[in-house]
Amino acid sequence: MKHEIEKKFHIFDEEKFLSTLNNYKITLGETIRQKDKIYLRAGKNFLDLHKGEPVIRIREEKNGFKTTLKLYKDGTLNRVEVECGITDDIAFSEYLECLGFFKIVTVDKTRREANFSGVKILFDNISNLGKFVEFEVVTDSENTSESLKKLEQVINELGFNDDNVVKIPYDEMIYNKESKK
Repeated sequence: MKHEIEKKFHIFDEEKFLSTLNNYKITLGETIRQKDKIYLRAGKNFLDLHKGEPVIRIREEKNGFKTTLKLYKDGTLNRVEVECGITDDIAFSEYLECLGFFKIVTVDKTRREANFSGVKILFDNISNLGKFVEFEVVTDSENTSESLKKLEQVINELGFNDDNVVKIPYDEMIYNKESKK
């Protein structure tokens, strides 16, 4: 199984961020749009999720649909992920509902990607939230310490630090924002 380790930062000065990438000769790829429908078990919300509980995402992008099962390990941004393609998002949504899951939130974003020293850099513009950068490493090993070390090196080299880290996923940020309305 794959383990995803990531750290996310809010980008308040896009020009400065892009200039930093340019200084390191990091080129972001084309802009892609992703629309994610997030499902939790009935009766759950992000406030009462515990380690090991599933979150299921259906992602729509230009090449079709895929689903991801996320099992949170320690902290919300360190998780096991299992992903596969699906051909019919509506039927799969109904399938999830029959299993006791319900759609809790939708995340609409544009994303540009780059790679630097084995770390994926994801520059995201999230509808109703703003701009963020995620630094991500995916490993097949349950021992994530080496991957975390590599992630931290790149983050520090590019001038980010844990003082500004965003500790919750986009779906939870949107849920929290919509819950206050």
